[in-house]
Amino acid sequence: MIAEWWPGLAWALPFAGIVPLAKRSPDLALVPPVDGIPVSVIIPARNESAIIETVVRSILASSYGMFEVIVVDDRSTDDTAAKVAAIAETDPRLHLVRGDELPAGWLGKPWACHQGAQAATGRYLLFTDADTEHAPALLGHAIGAMERDAPELLTLITHQRCVTFWERIIMPQIWVPLGFRYPPSRVNRATKPHQLVANGQFILVRRAAYDEIGGHAAVRGEVVEDLALAQTFLRSGKRLRLMFGDTLIATRMYRTFGELVEGWSKNLYLGTRQSAGSRPLLRALAPWSLVVALLFWLLPLAALALGVATAAAQGRHRRLSPLLGDDHVRHADPRGLRPGVPARRDHGDLGHAPVDRARRAARRMARPDLSGGRAAVIRHEWHPDPRPGTLPATPYPARPAAEDADAAPDVVHAAVRAPGDRRPGRLLPLPDRLRLQPGD
Repeated sequence: MIAEWWPGLAWALPFAGIVPLAKRSPDLALVPPVDGIPVSVIIPARNESAIIETVVRSILASSYGMFEVIVVDDRSTDDTAAKVAAIAETDPRLHLVRGDELPAGWLGKPWACHQGAQAATGRYLLFTDADTEHAPALLGHAIGAMERDAPELLTLITHQRCVTFWERIIMPQIWVPLGFRYPPSRVNRATKPHQLVANGQFILVRRAAYDEIGGHAAVRGEVVEDLALAQTFLRSGKRLRLMFGDTLIATRMYRTFGELVEGWSKNLYLGTRQSAGSRPLLRALAPWSLVVALLFWLLPLAALALGVATAAAQGRHRRLSPLLGDDHVRHADPRGLRPGVPARRDHGDLGHAPVDRARRAARRMARPDLSGGRAAVIRHEWHPDPRPGTLPATPYPARPAAEDADAAPDVVHAAVRAPGDRRPGRLLPLPDRLRLQPGD
């Protein structure tokens, strides 16, 4: 028994990591909240009409006192700016910045964040994505953590909402390996850039430290700008902190399978290479590590599917055994197999499906293994059809007359002799689902 199951232990071992992953420490929700320090919340947005109102209204509902919200419309082609402007008319804390054209050497998101920072007035800058939703207590706890622990950059592990089938299948395959690789206890002790991780859904920085390292201008050409910004902070001697904030902020990153593939292909390929630093071999192999992890989890599913298919095929053969009296079946000519009530080849109601099923069943039954036990014998009886175009309701005689032997038969009657019974006329009909026409 152990020899049969030990290969499966390889897929059971990763579940041992659930214990350390279940430790939600440090938890931002446990930090005492602080108020009274100006904060600027910056949201870069491009074609986010479907979700922009959700994030803006969730932040405006914050219980924190002194903050402003700046939405940078990165040249959207939909009505993102119009929706933000409509809310801004009712709440003076919200400001809309219409983004300028992209300068040479800049990518879109760093440029939008840079413009938002230029318009900000707060002592703290919070960069957050348009697909997030903030709890009212989030800002107070985040500023409390900055004041208590004194990091220059705070980033959070957020709650990931997975709604569709593909989200629920793919997203855990990404976040679980990341959780193993970058636990907060390790990230918060990082001394080298490749030991870091940052979540662009929530990055809170001190304005003075942000300006000192050059802001987003220092990462203007980076696709994974959140990780690059955190690495720039570390290289400049700044302290960073990663905390759990999943009870205070939630996000739904991708909504379709296409978005999942496009988004994670970019983030995983570039992010893993960026984390590898200047080590060439690791930079080459790092993007494939998560692919191997995905295949690791797909192998048991593939093995299960193969096992089910094999068992189903064997089960179809075993279902014939009670009728045949043994697992071993012999017949003289599978082409003539004709179970149950005979029927004409040209009978329109039968179609081709029963014939095809019978042909496959006959091939499965044609096994010459007679090494042990009893063997049932299948006899093929040929009869001319007395009622063309109909299905006879009564069986035909056991064998046609000698004078009819040369006649071209058009109906086959196949039956099984009871095991051990050699008396004439003792024939048992096969199941009706096994059907073949003469000559097939």
